[in-house]
Amino acid sequence: MHTQSFEEVTQAIVDLLKEHQDDLGLKDVWYGDQELIPRTPAVAVESGSKTRELTGAPDVTTNRFTVFVLTYMAKIQDVQTTRKMADQLAEAIELLLHDDTTIGGLVIFGMCTSVEPGYAIRGGTLMRAARITWEGFTKLRMGA
Repeated sequence: MHTQSFEEVTQAIVDLLKEHQDDLGLKDVWYGDQELIPRTPAVAVESGSKTRELTGAPDVTTNRFTVFVLTYMAKIQDVQTTRKMADQLAEAIELLLHDDTTIGGLVIFGMCTSVEPGYAIRGGTLMRAARITWEGFTKLRMGA
């Protein structure tokens, strides 16, 4: 059954990443960003926006969800190696999210629309980071 809940979508992505945590080499997966990242590589999944648009019939809406997957990689070796590992992690997560574009049937279709590599400071530590933007949509009757 498709959902109207951005919390449900975010939790499904967290659950998917936790299910594949060992395959991805992740030390931690969190629902929501963290100020302190005790070990890396780590991922935080943040709910983004949910928009609703009336489409077609008087009570049918298209619901669009945005979820951010934030990856963190502390300096493990030299800067080039850490950057490459961070890029590889972001791409592996993107591929995993594209394996099931419905997230177990919660949405009609979802995909990663951008991957933005960069840096983040958490707990006073500079880390390599990437923000993966995932967007999905459903169509539901109001009140369903």
